[in-house]
Amino acid sequence: MNTKIDMTIEEQLRQTWKRERQFCHVRGLCRCLIWLGMLLLLAFLIDWGLLFKARIPATVSLLLGVAGLVTMLWVLWRGWLRHLRPYDVTRIALEVESRHLELKSSLVSYTQMGDMDSWTNASPELLDAMRDFAVQQSRRLKFSDIIDFSELRKLMAYAAIVLVIAAGLSVRWSDYFGVLVKRLAGIETTYPIQTRLVDITGDMIVPLGKPATIVAKAGGVIPDRAFVYARPADGASDGWAELPMEKLASGSTFLRELGARDRDMQYYVTMGDFRSEPYRISIVRSPRIVGTQLQLQFPPYLNRPAEKTDQLNQEVPDGTRIEWRLRCDRVVRKLGVIYGDRCLEASIDETGRNISFSVTADRNIAYTFEWTEGASGKSFQF
Repeated sequence: MNTKIDMTIEEQLRQTWKRERQFCHVRGLCRCLIWLGMLLLLAFLIDWGLLFKARIPATVSLLLGVAGLVTMLWVLWRGWLRHLRPYDVTRIALEVESRHLELKSSLVSYTQMGDMDSWTNASPELLDAMRDFAVQQSRRLKFSDIIDFSELRKLMAYAAIVLVIAAGLSVRWSDYFGVLVKRLAGIETTYPIQTRLVDITGDMIVPLGKPATIVAKAGGVIPDRAFVYARPADGASDGWAELPMEKLASGSTFLRELGARDRDMQYYVTMGDFRSEPYRISIVRSPRIVGTQLQLQFPPYLNRPAEKTDQLNQEVPDGTRIEWRLRCDRVVRKLGVIYGDRCLEASIDETGRNISFSVTADRNIAYTFEWTEGASGKSFQF
């Protein structure tokens, strides 16, 4: 038995196994690079184009990052690690023979001859002949040629394209991808934006039935258009209504007037790549009378006891002193009682809800109230 030749065949089989592992490494690396590039691009589009613009917390981005990590682990196993099989001389020999049919199973038999001597009844001359045939056939072959790296050309080309694109994007938009990595880790941060918010109306308090005017001023890259997104503050509507804003002559200021409001609203403004925080439009209603009491002090000549009533419209004798006591549902800063050509300022207690005033009826009186509310701090008049 020629030990030198035996070692040559063994070395060829081991070299084929090593080349097979190199093939699996290159293929697995290319697959992982392609998947990593695609997942990063998809994560950026979802996080920047949807989650960040919708002001969704970074905890949701963390879930996106976890999903990407799980996907990459699956790709790593599915496309790489599971193909790295341990060295098995018989398996390698079978793979070589599947590509070189002229070996006629001699290579597999050759690898098993060390064990055959102990259990086979074949003559030593037959075993030597089988060894010689395997050696002669193997001399003309290079086993590792069965691993063809040319099969990976397209895959390597795709991986190279992904690397070039990733390198270009990382240089061009390094700030964006730096923020993406932080957000995928659950760190709350913001992407760089080209359009800045210089000023905005913000939260507003508007009297019932009056329009609300929203003004926003942009800085940096000034966009051609801006939009207001509005909905009821209770969220009862189906979604945000998109309303275009008017670009004023200054070129950087946008305006939108919302018609008469009858309930609280939420709104935010978008300009270019900027989106504002949500703001609130609070509606202030006129104070309402929820309790009334009129004290009627009749003139002495009638010798009639005082009376109380809750009716605001009364018929009383001439000279009757009428005292109004009103209770309101919200704070009143000032109440003017207008009757004829006169205006009487009512008295308001420290709570701002209990009001009193008195008038002597010396003629027909048609009176109205001019309210100045005191809850909003804006002193709206109704």
